[in-house]
Amino acid sequence: YENTNILFLKDDDPTRLRREQIWMAAQKLIWHLNIHPSDWFLSADLIYRYFAKKRYSWDYSQRIVSAMNRYGYLYCRLTASLFSSVVLDDKKKRALIESNARDGRESEPLTTDVLSELQGWIPKEKSSWLWIAFWFGLRPQEVDMLKTRAWHDGMVTWWLEDNEKTLVVYQPKLQMIRPKRRYRRVPILFREQVMALQMIRTGDFERPSDKQVAKWLPLHVSLYGCRHGFACHMDQRGVDI
Repeated sequence: YENTNILFLKDDDPTRLRREQIWMAAQKLIWHLNIHPSDWFLSADLIYRYFAKKRYSWDYSQRIVSAMNRYGYLYCRLTASLFSSVVLDDKKKRALIESNARDGRESEPLTTDVLSELQGWIPKEKSSWLWIAFWFGLRPQEVDMLKTRAWHDGMVTWWLEDNEKTLVVYQPKLQMIRPKRRYRRVPILFREQVMALQMIRTGDFERPSDKQVAKWLPLHVSLYGCRHGFACHMDQRGVDI
């Protein structure tokens, strides 16, 4: 397989370097599956979960699958086995992989000082979105879904417990990674969180665009920085992990 797809190219050829990288990633997935190549086409769910957990982009995931299929075809031909190509065509799971890759980018934590400064001069619905994301430590996708009571897979998106002292939020990102632990409970301990809860109830919030994030937030801080900032701020306030 390597002779046919990689080694015939020159050592410094960019195509060879890309193929080597993809092939290394494909080998890790093959070892992770530990399944005969003739049965790979039955293991699409395992492959989706692997890509979601690794936070690979959809394009990179497709390249890995392409390398797997070429290798699997060769392996099964040499061992006189039947081979069916792996096809990843579930649009819902593709969207989750793309969301994981986007939300998982490294980000510095957002600070309360920056968050407070933004409240006065950016559109209200955008500042409300950032406020909710920060004070409940939510992923961008989780904030977006708070406008409705039901997510597209039929799960309830959020509710209140303990006499409105705890916000319970559905985590669609964990659908493929940890199916049995999809809900997160966030205690409502501070005045700012009560304000955020009121914003959720009104539904008057909207995610900032990438251009707005680059303009408004400090360098190296993305929307995921709200979640990181929440963790840092709660730790500084002495909240038990």
